[in-house]
Amino acid sequence: ARYYPVTNVTRRNRLAFAETIAQICRIVRRERPDVVISTGAAPGLVALLVAKLLCRSRTIWIDTVAHSEGMTLSGRLARPVADAWLVQWPHLARPGGPEYWGSVL
Repeated sequence: ARYYPVTNVTRRNRLAFAETIAQICRIVRRERPDVVISTGAAPGLVALLVAKLLCRSRTIWIDTVAHSEGMTLSGRLARPVADAWLVQWPHLARPGGPEYWGSVL
């Protein structure tokens, strides 16, 4: 797999958000991925959404291990786009999702 750095964004910086969307659109068009996996943050959510819309890619959201008390905002927003919606803490799993399959590290 190739590595593509993209601009990190927050919901407060709309200009950077637009730049990140454009970067991810270029990457997804070039790579046409079968599967996109994200371990969190807004750029990962954008990647899942763009890949799902442009390529009908399968998508997997793994919420960051850093949030042990609840899901991130990006994680909650990923639910409708993620084919697999996962957490890395067993106590955060719920019937109907998110699911716990283990932790990445």
